[in-house]
Amino acid sequence: MAEQLQCIAFISMPGTGEWMVILFIGLLVFGRRLPEVARSLGKSVNEFKKGLREFQDSADEVVSDVNRIKNDVASDIKEAAELDTINKDVQDFQHSTSEIAGDVHEVVNDAASQVQSTSDPADISTSPTDSQSSPGGATGTSAPETSEGAAANNPYPDVGPMH
Repeated sequence: MAEQLQCIAFISMPGTGEWMVILFIGLLVFGRRLPEVARSLGKSVNEFKKGLREFQDSADEVVSDVNRIKNDVASDIKEAAELDTINKDVQDFQHSTSEIAGDVHEVVNDAASQVQSTSDPADISTSPTDSQSSPGGATGTSAPETSEGAAANNPYPDVGPMH
């Protein structure tokens, strides 16, 4: 193998005289067909160039498609990040409303227990200051005397029975 590489190392490009001999032999071999051979060689070169252009165009198209997809993915990621922020805001809102609903439920239960513990409907008041400030402690509304009437007149039916 090393011998073959040394042999190849001594071979160089043909000089001017050698090219003349190669051209003369080519003229003898091809003779009258030389214009046809040159024409087909030209067509082959043109086809090769056309293939290279088509390859370059398809490579450019692939690069533009990859860039378009990359931009689409980046915009989708930005939208997803915005959706995560919106979802967090919605969860915070739901948490706040559930706390408020719990507070309202507690106030309603306190009011219901006040109503049930009071024997005289005229003594029912919405706040401790109302019973002290109004004469007789009456607020102008009367509470039902039975638990069936309380359930029927419950302004918050979704809260459940008041104990």
